[in-house]
Amino acid sequence: MISAASSDRFQVPSPDPASKGFRRFLPIDLGKPGRAGTRRSGAQAGAFGLFRLFPALGRADRGARRIFLVSGETLAAYHWRRGSSAPPIRFESNAEGLERFSAHVAELPTEPVHVLVDFVEEEFREDSLPRLIGPERRALIQARRKRLFRDPTWGCSLHRGRIRDGAREDRILFTALTRPEILTPWLDVIARNRVPLAGVHSLPLLTERLLSRIPVDASPALVVTWQSAGGLRQTLIVDGKVELSRLAVPPPLEDDEQALYVLSEVEKLRRYLERRRPAEREDPLPVYIVANPVLSQAIERHAPASAAVRYRLVSLSGLGHRLGIGDARSLVWSDSLFVATLASHIPGHQYAPARLVRNYLLHRVRGGLRRMSLLLFIAGLFGSASGLAGGFGAGSLAASLDFQTALYRQRYDEARRRLPATPVELPAMQFAVETARGLIEARTLPGPALLALSRVLDRHPESRIESIDWGVEPDGGPPASRARADHVLAAQPPAGGEVLESGPSLHQLAEIHGRIEPFDGNFRHALEQVGALADSLRSLPGSAGVDVLSLPLDITSGASLRGDAGARAGATEAPFALRLRWSPPRPTSMGHATTRVGDEKPIPGRAAPPG
Repeated sequence: MISAASSDRFQVPSPDPASKGFRRFLPIDLGKPGRAGTRRSGAQAGAFGLFRLFPALGRADRGARRIFLVSGETLAAYHWRRGSSAPPIRFESNAEGLERFSAHVAELPTEPVHVLVDFVEEEFREDSLPRLIGPERRALIQARRKRLFRDPTWGCSLHRGRIRDGAREDRILFTALTRPEILTPWLDVIARNRVPLAGVHSLPLLTERLLSRIPVDASPALVVTWQSAGGLRQTLIVDGKVELSRLAVPPPLEDDEQALYVLSEVEKLRRYLERRRPAEREDPLPVYIVANPVLSQAIERHAPASAAVRYRLVSLSGLGHRLGIGDARSLVWSDSLFVATLASHIPGHQYAPARLVRNYLLHRVRGGLRRMSLLLFIAGLFGSASGLAGGFGAGSLAASLDFQTALYRQRYDEARRRLPATPVELPAMQFAVETARGLIEARTLPGPALLALSRVLDRHPESRIESIDWGVEPDGGPPASRARADHVLAAQPPAGGEVLESGPSLHQLAEIHGRIEPFDGNFRHALEQVGALADSLRSLPGSAGVDVLSLPLDITSGASLRGDAGARAGATEAPFALRLRWSPPRPTSMGHATTRVGDEKPIPGRAAPPG
């Protein structure tokens, strides 16, 4: 026999490679009860801060949880909150128990519940699949699950890494509940009471999360736990992952009988593993037994000396403190360890079909909408506060501007009172100044028209001009008041010799009075000269038309015919009168026009005069 301390806490000796083959027991202390209160668990931390309002920011919803542990023919209801739970309420799988369970669920608030199963009827199969992605991978996994299990509805698959022999295949662990009808009555009660079901989770798969609290230094390793209703659970861990799990339901036993039963079941599983992989077992199989102090002492007394197994006792209370359980000293079974693990971390895999978790999805959508509504409400409050502050700021600015306006008006009135008296009021003076400025900007001078007319007369030396009446008229309107040419020419042009022209809304008018000289009495020739002059004026750039007012000989249809040929035969003058409408080109910059005056086209059929 190997003696051991009577306390439930054991000091972890420093690892000694030389003594590895000689130690059968390595009691492991996983924490001191006195320090448990100074460390906040994940469930406690999740109840604070943003995780309470936004559970999606964390890896899991870490608030208070309701967990139903189904083991065999019983269900234990836990309400886990901030690292502790009241004693579980147990219900039997009979008519009375289901009725009591229905009444209990009806009293629950509409918060999600998690179901944790610890069944014998749970199978683990490891297989390999080609390395695929997307829909092809999902279809292949579904087909393989149908081949491995009779009813693959209650199953899931977990990726276990790649095969190391060079093949492009992945290792997949397929798990399923082979008798889901054991669980169906409980789920029907939950569904009838419209309580959201978050998922059905496997207890042996949660053993992977316990490894972070147990210093496992070997692979493979066997983790042994004892649940109050389920029984003795043995889970094989390879490279930190669950490979298989076995549940043994013991009969009622005493303390020493419990230890012997644990050792016998471990030996059975060890022999099964040797038959399964005979060439892989060289070192002793490390067995981590999570037990209370009484069971630990009994195992130490009855454990046989064996080179094939190396037992390591894990303190149940120490592991409970590591998981944040407040009353870990009173733990006798391992049920609370798995409940605390599930409360602090919700795994991504579960057994329930999609139709059973539909209410949970709706619950999450409803919660998301509520949080979004809260955020929008808070954003609206901030926006309203910002708008209110902006309104106050605008009001203050308006008051300041009103004060400045009143101050400037007062200064203006004082300065106006100091000015000498004027015979005309200021508004009348302002109107007169603005009118004069408009007249100056809109004035039109005859310079360009006379310059263009002179260039045309250079080509008609027989046309002698006696007078030019110049004026302006609005576009499409009656002639405006015309100024005499001599009066207009007396005005001083702007600097640079350029003239200010009116806009395109005004036409310049020039009534040209002259005669044909020399005149030898040939009225035909005189009429041709006047017609040529009119054509030249029409060809001017900007010409709006030329009207013939009078000719040397009246050839209109209204003129009277006379037979006094002698009277006209001695005529020595051939007078004529023309009216030119002209819109000069507007200057582009600094008075320079786009089309220069005098660049008119030559009259077809008439040669330009020499010189």
